[in-house]
Formats: sequence, C-alpha cells, structure tokens
Amino acid sequence: MSFEVFQKQLLPPTGVELCIKANIIHSDQPNLILSKTNVLQIYSIRNEKIEKIETNVVDQQQMIDSIVSNIDSEEQPTQEESTMNNGNNSHSNSNVKKKIEYKPILELVIEKTLFGNIESMASIRFHDSDRDSLILSFRDAKIVILEYNQDTNDMEIKSMHYYEQEAYKNGRHHFKVPPMLKVDIQQRCAVMMLYDRHLVVLPFKQSTSILDEDDDTDFLNDDNDDTNKMLEEEDDELDQLFSQSKGSKQDKPATGDKEQATTAAKKSKLESYIIDLKALGIQNVKDFCFLYKYYEPTLLFLHEPSQTWTGRISVKKFTSHLTAVSLNTSQKTNPVIWSIDQFPYNCHSLVSVPDPLGGALVISANILFYINQSSRYGLAVNEYATKDTGDQFSFPLDLSLNLVFTLDRSNFVFLESDKFIGSLKGGELLIFHLISDGRSVQRMHVSKAGGSVLTSSVCVLSNNLIFLGSRLGDSLLLQYTEKSISDESLEHENFSNPYKKQKTSEVFDLFDDENETNEQDANGGAEEEEDEDDIFKEKKNQLKSYQLGICDQISNLGPIGDMVVGATYSPLTEEDSTSTNDDDRYLELVTCSGYGKNGSLSVLQYNVRPDLITAFDLPGVKRAWTLYYDSENSSSTMSKDITGKKRPLESSNTPAATTTTAPTPTATPAPSTTTDIDPTWHNYLFLSLNDNTLVFQTGDQLKEVVKLNTETLDVGNVFGKKRIVQVHSSGIKLFSGHSTITQEITTKSIKSSFILDPFVLLLFTDGTMNIMKGNSSVHQLMDFDFTYPDPIVSCSLFIDTISYFNSSNSDSLFEDNNNNSSNSNIYLNIISNKNSGTLEIYRLETKELVYKIHNLYNEYDYLGTNVNDTFRNTLDKNLMATIFNNNGSTGNGNGNGTNSNNNNNNNNNLNKYLNQINEFSIQFLSNSPYLIFINKLGDLLVYTGFKNKENQINFKKLNHGYITRSPPTTTTKEEKKNNYIEKKIISFLSSNNKKVIFIAGKKPLWLFCEKAYPRIFSMDNDGPIETFTGFHNVNCHHGFIYFTDKGQLRICQLSQLINYENHWPVRKIPVKSTTHKIAYHSKERCYVVVVSFPQVTTELDPNSKQPILTDEKFQIKLIDPSIDWNHFIDSFSLQDRETVLAMKIVSLKHTDADGVTKPRPFLVLGTAFTFGEDTQCKGRVLIFEIITHKNQFQTDAISEKRFNLLFEKEQKGPVTAVACANGLLLMTIGPKLIINNFSTGSLVGLAFYDAQIYIISISTIKNYILIGDMYKSVYFLQWKDGKQLVLLSKDYQSLNIFSTDFLINQKTLGLLVSDLDKNILLFSFDPQDPNSRSGQMMLCKADFHVGSNIQKFVRTPMKSSLGLYKTLESVKKEKEKQNGKENGGGKSSNEITAAGKNIENQQQIVFFGTLDGGLNVLRPLEIKPYQLLLELQSKMYYLPQYAGLNAKAYRAFKSFKQKYHFSPSTIHQLPKYILDGDLISKFLTLSVDDKLLISQSILSNPDEIIETLSNIYDSWNLF
Repeated sequence: MSFEVFQKQLLPPTGVELCIKANIIHSDQPNLILSKTNVLQIYSIRNEKIEKIETNVVDQQQMIDSIVSNIDSEEQPTQEESTMNNGNNSHSNSNVKKKIEYKPILELVIEKTLFGNIESMASIRFHDSDRDSLILSFRDAKIVILEYNQDTNDMEIKSMHYYEQEAYKNGRHHFKVPPMLKVDIQQRCAVMMLYDRHLVVLPFKQSTSILDEDDDTDFLNDDNDDTNKMLEEEDDELDQLFSQSKGSKQDKPATGDKEQATTAAKKSKLESYIIDLKALGIQNVKDFCFLYKYYEPTLLFLHEPSQTWTGRISVKKFTSHLTAVSLNTSQKTNPVIWSIDQFPYNCHSLVSVPDPLGGALVISANILFYINQSSRYGLAVNEYATKDTGDQFSFPLDLSLNLVFTLDRSNFVFLESDKFIGSLKGGELLIFHLISDGRSVQRMHVSKAGGSVLTSSVCVLSNNLIFLGSRLGDSLLLQYTEKSISDESLEHENFSNPYKKQKTSEVFDLFDDENETNEQDANGGAEEEEDEDDIFKEKKNQLKSYQLGICDQISNLGPIGDMVVGATYSPLTEEDSTSTNDDDRYLELVTCSGYGKNGSLSVLQYNVRPDLITAFDLPGVKRAWTLYYDSENSSSTMSKDITGKKRPLESSNTPAATTTTAPTPTATPAPSTTTDIDPTWHNYLFLSLNDNTLVFQTGDQLKEVVKLNTETLDVGNVFGKKRIVQVHSSGIKLFSGHSTITQEITTKSIKSSFILDPFVLLLFTDGTMNIMKGNSSVHQLMDFDFTYPDPIVSCSLFIDTISYFNSSNSDSLFEDNNNNSSNSNIYLNIISNKNSGTLEIYRLETKELVYKIHNLYNEYDYLGTNVNDTFRNTLDKNLMATIFNNNGSTGNGNGNGTNSNNNNNNNNNLNKYLNQINEFSIQFLSNSPYLIFINKLGDLLVYTGFKNKENQINFKKLNHGYITRSPPTTTTKEEKKNNYIEKKIISFLSSNNKKVIFIAGKKPLWLFCEKAYPRIFSMDNDGPIETFTGFHNVNCHHGFIYFTDKGQLRICQLSQLINYENHWPVRKIPVKSTTHKIAYHSKERCYVVVVSFPQVTTELDPNSKQPILTDEKFQIKLIDPSIDWNHFIDSFSLQDRETVLAMKIVSLKHTDADGVTKPRPFLVLGTAFTFGEDTQCKGRVLIFEIITHKNQFQTDAISEKRFNLLFEKEQKGPVTAVACANGLLLMTIGPKLIINNFSTGSLVGLAFYDAQIYIISISTIKNYILIGDMYKSVYFLQWKDGKQLVLLSKDYQSLNIFSTDFLINQKTLGLLVSDLDKNILLFSFDPQDPNSRSGQMMLCKADFHVGSNIQKFVRTPMKSSLGLYKTLESVKKEKEKQNGKENGGGKSSNEITAAGKNIENQQQIVFFGTLDGGLNVLRPLEIKPYQLLLELQSKMYYLPQYAGLNAKAYRAFKSFKQKYHFSPSTIHQLPKYILDGDLISKFLTLSVDDKLLISQSILSNPDEIIETLSNIYDSWNLF
C-alpha cells in the first residue's frame, strides 16, 4: 500500500493576526510589522506623489491639502508644490486646478515564512542600538529576538530563549493561554506567560541604570555548574552548525531553574528568572499589561481565581480580579503593590493608559472601566451594564452615554495621551476622550469616526496614520486628521446591528475624487447632562474628534470556509454556451472568504490569465516587435478613433490569406476620448518569419505595409523615434519609415543584440562585441570606441532611471517619476567567464567601470563587491562537508562527493553545475534594481538590489519557487544551427502604468512588483510562449501581443480586476455578507452560494439602550460567471432562524416523465432551526434543480437560470451533512447517517447508521463512505449489495474533526482527516495488519502539523506528468496506441481532459484552504521519488532555519486542546509518509556547491532532484 504524500504551502496565510509599529529598518522611520500565523512581514511607509485635477475650486477648506503630515522624520510637502500648476490651464478653464498630493502607501520590505506560528510579538530597543529589535514568542515556550542587518537586508537572530521544561508544566498537557509577550514601557524588561501559571522575566540592561554595577553581568548566570559545562561541551557542534557566522555570538543552554537560552548579546542583558504566579495568588490569567508612572516595571494582571459560567451568574458574577505586581529585576523580587477584586466576570482585556494619567482600561462586554491605584471610573455602554454590576458594585457607573454598543471582540489603541480609538466587532470606529482633573478620570467623551473592517489588531504608526489589521477582511492603512466637534449635537444611536445603515459615514478613500465631509462633521459631539460641573463646561469647546480616510490596504483571503473547483471557458468559445470542448476550458478555484460585511468570493488562479481582446491564426512567426515612428506624415496615414470606441483589429496580406479579419474584441476598457493620436501609441508591428519579415501598420486595423526579404533578429527605434534599426543575420539596416533604407552595415555572425537609443550593441559568436552610436546630426550609426579584452558570454544595455549606480545619489523621500533618460544614465553590463562568472557594469558615455562582482555562476544568496563569504552561502562549506560526509556515508560510498579520494571528481562535478548565463538583464522596478538572468539550463534567477551600511550596492537572491528548466529533450537541427540567443526578458507598462516583466520560454512567467515586493507568476495555461511584445494602441491600451505554440496571435491586456499582491493572482468579488458554502454546477456552468446577513429579531424602543438582537438570515444565490460575477441572477430565502449547515450539488438517480431512470444533478440543502435551548432543534432537507428559464422573446444565448424547488421535508434533527453514493442521497441528522432514494421525486429511506455524537462531514467514493464525528473521530463504511450499511473500521480515539476526504494514490485509498489542533492525519483500512484488530480499528499511517485549521478538502484529478510518474495503465495504453491495438477512438472512462492537458484519475491531488487565508496541497507520490525526497528532507533538517526554529518539531503532531494518543504499538513507528514540501523546496534556493554537496550525500545529483520536484510542481498547475 502506498501512502506517500508531498505537502506544500501554495499560498501563505493572508489574515493579519498581530500588528505592531517599530523602527526596524531605519532609526527615524516607522515600520509596520505584521504576523500572519507563520508569516512575518515588515512594511515601510512611502509617500507616493499624486496629481489631481480639481474642478469648482470654491473655497474648500484646503480639503486635505496637508493630508500627509510628517511620518516621524519625513519631510512635509510644501504648499507651493500644490499650487505650482494652477495657472497653466487658466486660458481654458479658470475653475480647473492641478494639485499635487503625497499619499502614504505601504511597501513590503521583508517577508519570511517560519516553521512556527507567531503567538505574540513586540519591539525593544537596546541601549547600544539605534534601531528597534523584534521579539517573537512561539509555542510552547520559545522566545526569539531578531534584529535587522543592513548588510544582508534581512533579520538575523540576536538571541534565542527556550523554556520548555516539564517542571513548569506541572504534569499538564493542555494550556489555555498561549505564550503572551509584553515589553515594559521604558524598555527595561520583557515578560512572557509560561504554561498558564508562570511568568518569564527577561531584564534588559539600561545605559543609565542603577543596576549597572558590574559591566560583566551577563544574561546567563556564569557560575561553575558541572552540568552546564558538560552541556556546553556536548552542544559545541550544534552551536557551530546553527550559528550563521554573521557577527553574532551565541551561548550554550543552561539548565536547572534557569532558562535554556542561546544569546548573541551578553552584555546588553541581565539574568532572566521565572515567577510562580500561584504564589502571588494569581490564577487563570486573562490578560496583563505594563503600567506607566512607576519607578520599577509594574504589571497589572486581569485574572479570575474562582471561575464562573453563564448558569451561575445570578449567584456568582464578580469573579475578575486586578492585581498590580512590581518587578525588581536586580533582586528578583516581585511584591504585590495593590489589587482590586469584585469585578464583573466578563472582563476580558486590559489597555495601559499613557502618562500623565497612567492606570489602565479594563474592557468588559458592557462596561469600559478606567482604574488606577487611587481612582475608579466606569462607563456603561448599554443597558446590560447595570445587570453586570447590580446593586453591590463598589462604585457607580456613568450612565450618560447616548450611544449603544457592546465591547466584546473590540480592539483599542491610544492616539494621544488622553484619546484612544476603539474598533468594535461590527467594524465601527469610535473615538474616546478621557476628561480628567489631572489626577483621575471624571468622564469619557465618545464620538463616531466611521465604519471600517472587522479588526483583529490595531496599531498607531505615526501622528496621523493608523493600521487596522484583520483576519476577516482586508487590512487598512488609515489616515486620521483632527476635526472640531459639537458637544451638544449627539443623537441616540445603536451600533449593535452592523448591517444597519448608520448615521456615521464609512471610512472613505482620501485620495479618491472629492469626498464630502459635511456629513461626518455633523455627527460628532455628545449630549451633556444638565447638571454638569463647571470643570466639564470649561472643556466643552476643547473636545476634538478625528476624520479617517483609507490610504492603502492589504488583501486577505481568509477565513476560507468553503471552496470548490469550477471551470471557465476561453473567451474565443464562450459565446457558444453549448460547447463541451474541454480544450477550451480553464479550471479555477473559488473560495468563500471573509465574514459579515467583509464577506466575498475569491477566484484563485495559479496562472495569469489576461483579458483577451482578439486572436487569429498567423503561423510561422518567430519574433515580434512593436515600434514607434515619428514623422510629419505619420499622423495622416493613421486612422483616428474620434469617438474613442473600440473597433475590431484586422490584419491584411498575411501569408495564409490576403486579408484576415480578427474577431470582435471581447473586453477592453474604453480609451480616453481625444481627437489626437497619443504619441505613446505604437505605429508598427514587425513579425519575423524564417526567411522574411512582415511589417504591419497599427491603427484601428492591422494592415500589412511591406514584406522584407530577410529574417529579422532585432528591431528598435533610434534618433527619437525617427529611425528604425533592423538587425539581421549578416548586419544592420537603418530605415526611415518602414521601407526606406538610409544605411546598411555588414557584420560578423551575431549571437545577440541590444538596441537602446542612441546605442546599438552587437555580440558576435566569437565572444567579441561592437557598439555603434547614432549621430543625430546626420542620422547615421557610427562605431563607438569600446573594447573588452576577454571573451564575452552575455552583454546588454540599460538605463539607470533612478541614478542607483551613481555614487553621488542620495535616496529621495518622495517618489519622482519625471526622470529624463540621457546618455549619461545608459550603462553597459558585461558577463565573462572569469572567476566563476564576472559581472562588470560600465557607464557607457564615460567608459567608466562603476560596478563589478564575481562568482555569478555559483548562485550565491548575496552578490556584491565586498560581500562576505559568510553571507554568500547559506551553509558553512567545511562544516557541511563534515556533517554530510558522516551522515551520507551509507552503502559503498561511491556516490559520496565529499570523500577525500574523490576531490578531483568533486571539482569536475562542480564545474559541470557552474552554469553559464544565456541572457542577462537589469531592470528597475519600484526604485530598486533587479538582476534577472537565465542560465544554460533554463533556470531563472532574480536578485534584488539594496545598499549596505557603507552605501555600497549588494544584491540578494529572490526565492521565487518556480522551476523553469525544461525536461531533458533532444535538440533539433534547426535549434543547433541557430546561434542567435532570443530575448526572453521583456518589460512593458501595464494598464495601471506600472512596469511589469514577462519571461518567455517553455514555462512563461510574469514578474510583478506590487507593494514594492517582487511577485512571480506562471502563465502556462496557453503552453510555451516564445514570442512576446508590448502593444499600446487605440484599441488596446497598455496591452501586449504574444504567439502560442500553435501559431495563434493573441492581443491581450492584464486584467485590472486581479490582485497580484499575494503568491497567487486573486480576484475578489465583494458580497458584503457572510459566505458559508459554495458549489459548482458543471452542466449549467454556474455557482450556487449560501450567504447570510443579520436581521433584527425584535423591534426596540428608539430611545432604548438595549443592544439590538440579531439572527442570521440565510439565502442561496445563483451566479453565472459568463454574465457577471458581481450579479446574482436568482436567490431563494430560507425561513427565519433557519441555518444552512450543508449544501452540495449531487448526482441522484431520477425517473423522468417517460419512465427512464438516469443520474441528474440536483442541489441539496440541509438546514437546522435554532429557537433556543428550550426547544428541540429540527431541520429540513431541500432539493432544487437549476433550470434555464426564458420567455418567448428570449433566445438560448440570453436565457436565464433559475432555482426550481422540487422537494422539501422537515426532519427530526439538524441536517448536518449531505453527499451521494451510487445515485443515492446520503444525509446526516445529528449522529445518524441515512441513505435515501430520490428516483420517484421524494426521499425513501433505505438504511441508516448511528454514530456517537454529531456528524459534520461526509466523503464518498463509489460505494465507500467516510464520516467525521465532531468529537469521536472518523468512521469508514460501505454500502453493500444495495441494501445495507456495513461498518468496516473506525478510529477509537477522541479526535475533534474539522473535515474529511479520501486520498487516492493509484490503487491505494487513504482516509484524510483534519482536526481541531491544526493537524492532518492519514488513516488506512488494512484488515491484514495485526494492529488493526482484523480491520476494526483504523491505523494512523501518518500525521502532519499544518499550523492552520482546515475547513474543506477539495480532491481533483492530477495533471499527468511528463515521464516520471506515468501510471502502469497509461504506459500500457501508449504501447497499445503504438501497436495499433487501441479499441475505438473514444476516451476511456477514467480519463478526463482539462485545459487541453491529459489528466489521469489514478492519482488525485487534494487542495485545502485554511481559516487563516492560506492554500495548501497534498500530492501523492510513487515509491522512488518519495525515497529520494525523504533522504533529501533528512538532510535539509540540518539547515539553519529562520528565527532558529525547528522544522522537524513544527511538523510533529500537536495536541493543544484535544486528548488524542497514538496506539502504543505505532507511536514510535509512524513513518514520515507526509513530506514537508516547504522544507524540501528550500533546496532550490541553495547555491550550486551546496546543492551538489547535499545531493551527493544522498547518492544523487542536483539534476535528478530538480527534475523530480519539477514534475511534482507541474502536477498542480491546473488553474
């Protein structure tokens, strides 16, 4: 039996869990640090220049003139910049004003995926550093301190701390509180909650502290402990292995009562210690925080020594306590200085109040408390506050607030010392103002700021920027500005219904067109009491609120509650709705994302799918270029589009026919209406064939104007678009227009060429080059005197648009896009074979060498002029040779490349893998240079430029994760004869005026730079693309032209609806209500979605202060993507208080009116009625069919789809899951599984099976059924003989199931399960195994910790591999076809075709989305690749991981909340059938010598490993 599986994270989590502000990169500029489960992101803030045209410039109060104030040390734009262009257009319109603004945007600087979930994080600035460091905590009890290294442009480990000891667990295995981490206000220490009952204190040495008595005091106690010495000696090798030799010294772990730690900065820290909270009377901690205004670090704990629950509130409600503890880090004492008891049971969090007030806010569901050592204040936010406190509370509450809301799941952060903002659970934003007499709070003023996203964390970035992080929607960067409010105009308003249209406006985009602010200005204020004190009346006019606006956002796909594989059809055949040709079908992954008003549908695509404008066949084209031509007569020959409307593109005089008319374009944005031709439009399209060149004039139509009798190698513009240069196999021709030759030059055989006005660069096959420069006075090309002594491998030209290679350049704060390209900014880069690949960059005008690096072929992590060897390689060479020599010496050792006897062979093998460069390019994206090159094997390498401490330019390798090399194939004679190197790296401007890069080849790729961070995407859906060029035209704005391998010309645009910010292209369709379930109807090509929105259950008095009670109202909606994703074509509402628990499109046997019984697709819903605990929960089952509805005036093309309810029946319990097997309907009612027959149009029960508690999942394949119980694991059943359900096996452990499915690997059927603790378990049914008790007990074959909860598995046939993973049946079929023994010409039943690719269902791939917004895949493997990758994984464990985490321990089974134990016979014998693809994929990022060293240690080679991974990666290239 084969259970080998390859698991990989395709899309990292996107939901923001934590966010903080810290000065990580620069000492004076803030950074935003985000935690997305196991992803760490660091953003910088940049001001983007925006020009706005304002009309009706009446006296608008400068409407956000100074919208962007200083971000710490950033420079404020002057008023002159905003008005410098006011008078330019005064002759045309006196009311038109051009205004320049600077919009704060986020730029991603660092992104790292960790082998551990970040539980908490904070920032700390040590006294010897001018930048902040980052402190992260991980389960169970780990702390890592990271600091930024400017020499590597990355975070590195400063210290590591490990506290996982059995002594602190007290025999327990489950803990309520994760390792929460807090840092003292004055940076004196950090504390972390340890196993619920202990507190770890990490003191930090201060530069002017009274504790600095001994300069040699270390973080660890340096006593003479024999045990410590022994451990230090034993761990010496491990410390050498995991230290990265980056200038940081790490210590050995200590034992006993001291923490086990590895530190890199001894003299900056004191000895840590652990506090037993139970000794202080503190138990069941809910939250804690540091307090201001104390000499020693002081912690305030919110805890509940004696807990209560809802049923005992009437007799036990004041269970929360507050305890303040002072931390004396020098004497390690921690006295309790004050405490308060008798607080309501529902207090859940603390927020410390800054100076001068001090104290803390205590947040409960209905009351907002302010407390300090001497004063108390409570603000009731709704009517239930008096019920929480009753008559026995120690101080009265303030009941004067007119706003009504609740504070559960709310987040707060202080904007100023007395003002803080609160984000409620419905997304409302409120401004709270603490009004005090200087010593204690007397009153709180609350005003409304707007509505926004449902937040999970909030942080303030500067004096006018705030970030709202969300795991339920897109996270937002907001800008807030002060506004005056009236204290007498506050009306009564209830915020407890998030879907009710509030009187306050939603947060708007400040940098959009004009935004009205009068409505928000009228919403401020609060009604005062008549008997108000004089002190409040004096402060009435000083009350202020804030106006908020959106500056930027970070997209989020989570939580993914459900997903389905759907299909979309090519626009070329989409008009034929009855077409079933699978060659024109693209698969797509559609998910239910978000919650509440942030709910949406997300369409995930692995490949970039551009919007097709037109396409037609034009075979034989090898190369294509679009060119400009500037002449006096050019405008008269071009046809103008006066109306601005798009018309079809046509071609004439093509080789296949004299005239070819292109199809009507399907979609393109309308161009701007103008009567003039845009000078940026292309004028000519050059198409090079085998022995001639076709020239088309581009306008409203493509018209062939001339046919050149030579094959063109390269074409470009010179002399400012007045001349066209053609490079052919034997020389150069200079054209004026498309046919007039003005100069002709004969040269040697050309290997490559590059044209950059006014230079033409030629590289010859003998390794020499020639540069020609245009003479603008005579419009002729002249030889440019530049010689290079060594043979040249590759060379090209580029323009340094931002003067990055100019040493006198200084980084500008604001973006400037008006960089004029001049000859002084044109550079020449040359690659030679010296020193394992040498890159030299010359300033062409002065012939000055400005930059030089070596070892380009080694593919090191870092490149630069003075880069240390320790930074170049991931691994230490000598140490790795020693480790892998010892561990890889199995067998006869002939394949071990590290033996001393094989040193010569090692050098030869290493030289084999030092790959020469085929094409090299330097591109500038988002003000950063990128080195992009393709080697001889076809591998793509991308390096990002940055500057180190000495302001020197270094480059860091981008780990893009794509394998672009093609499988080894025989080279044709034509390819051998053709010595010219085709250009594959092509850049152009997209529709949003951003530069993007296309990499042509067998596996074409796109390089985007969203949020200033490079993202690479595939475009393999149309096969290989060797010919590509940008195309900007009246009918195609900022588009492109490419040719498929079938010879079809396609004119396309990048879709503006797709977001390229994440690892996959994503299109989000806002639904603005919670999306629960989704299903795809393959026959009707439509989607069915279950949505819900809250509705008010009881009407309240308008002046009531009771929160509005809402229930979710469920509906099913129908979407037809061929019409519009944003439009629901039909809907069906369910009854009040009816919840949809299950929804699926199933194939059931049904008897038609003519008596024929056949399978038909039906939509089945399972629901439940929730009327409270006093009423029995019942449910319904509803069966729909989707019909095509049309009236007598409609045709089939415009007919509409509708729901048709066929059957409904009330059940005795909730219908929790539905499925089908053998044409029968399976549904579960609580713990009961029932099989029904629907052939007669009504449900007839055939059999049933009773599980234990509550079934939530059903998966079926043929007549096998897998059900998952919410608390009692899984059951495996069989529908036998068409009349009975037979239990084959079950798991006897208590496992909290989330989702189930099957895993098919040829003839092996695995049972896949996800649980509450974010694990995946793979079970098997094997009666022959003695441990299975004759098959009655399921055997757990593998476990894997994903780190995120999995709500849904999606199983789909896998794309067939090219040769390594062909199944036995496919091999037999190929032999039969070759021998002519194939019976019939149709496809067999076990083969499908999707997107033109063969798919075999012998192996099926499983995708699953997580509640954190990530996407993972499980790919079955065969034995041989599994064994190879298993050996590789065992070696990859030795690599140092980011933040010092243990990849092997992270993937081990976790049981944080459930009590699951493996069988004693298998607990130590579980093989690692599930491989960690994230770890194995890091092999691709290693340098050449590291790859060779590791591969030889497992008796393999890099080519075999990369080919194996390439076949695996190609298998999920379905979307």
